Amino acid sequence: MIACSKKQALPDSKAVQHNCMNDLTEIIVRDVVSPPVASRMYAYTTLAFYEGIRHLQPTAASVTQQLKGFESMPLPEQEKKYHFPLVAAQAFYQTAHALVFSKDSLLKKQKNAIVAFKSSLDEDVFEASLVLGDSI
Repeated sequence: MIACSKKQALPDSKAVQHNCMNDLTEIIVRDVVSPPVASRMYAYTTLAFYEGIRHLQPTAASVTQQLKGFESMPLPEQEKKYHFPLVAAQAFYQTAHALVFSKDSLLKKQKNAIVAFKSSLDEDVFEASLVLGDSI
């Protein structure tokens, strides 16, 4: 008998970032954007990813403190638990949604990416991670 509650192994942060970048690249190719626009898309989305994943290392500083026009990034709440690769992925995809034309295709890719986390994380960690990713 197979137990339905068995959790799957979570992808590591490098695999998550690789998948996010592949998803964005597919959308950029489909949307046929110019190289300067594509580079801007990569810059903003990877910045969002970094701001989500940096909390894995307590000494990692926010890059936005060094950039003009950015507000302070939200911080994790002390009493909550997070899965920071999920936080980073959510921040990445939410930022990408503001930049791409093929929003439906990106949403489908995002849902596929997020599903890998849902079955492997406790519900409170999953939801808190999504909320923090959205706020970034």
